Amino acid sequence: MSRATCAAALAAAVALAACSSLGAMPTPKDLSGSVANDRYTSQDGSFSVALPHPQDSFEYIYMQVKEMAQEGGLYVSFGPAAYDQTIWRLEVAPAPDPETLASVFDTAFEAEIANYRRQIETAGKAPLQFESEGHDAVAGHPSRQRTFTQVVPAGIMMTDEPATLTHEVLAVDMQHALVFVWVQRPDDAQSHASMSARDFAESVRLN
Repeated sequence: MSRATCAAALAAAVALAACSSLGAMPTPKDLSGSVANDRYTSQDGSFSVALPHPQDSFEYIYMQVKEMAQEGGLYVSFGPAAYDQTIWRLEVAPAPDPETLASVFDTAFEAEIANYRRQIETAGKAPLQFESEGHDAVAGHPSRQRTFTQVVPAGIMMTDEPATLTHEVLAVDMQHALVFVWVQRPDDAQSHASMSARDFAESVRLN
């Protein structure tokens, strides 16, 4: 699992480059994975996940998609899009066996948060503030959840104005893989109406 958490730091850095950008033209999606029937499938076919916005939507046309493959796992992020500036990040790290994953699940969760947190606080130029924590099952699997808020200064987001971001973090023990989700959502109407972090995590399927 340590290799997966190392990959997470690199993945977070790639995803964070999208925080404040929105092109005037539709965003090309030159992917190693594939998209069909409103689902993304990883380049090796090991997992799929629902798209936060349907393929035939205006938001999808402008939505950025980023991928990264490392020895410790596969990573994909979606967003920002046209008006919805939410970013959905997903990492899937294979586990050698269910017993091993169960034994290191809590440690891996904390390590992933630490890696992403450093990148996000640096990019946002503001600390994350703890809001809540939970342990509800996700799609019938053991899970841990944590929520943070972050008040970023002007110049970070597309509007160039100060903004409050909500960060929803979920780790799911799917027996044969650790699924890690980090959703960053601005406090605006377009973002609140889009796919929730839990729905995104529950849509993950291992193949």
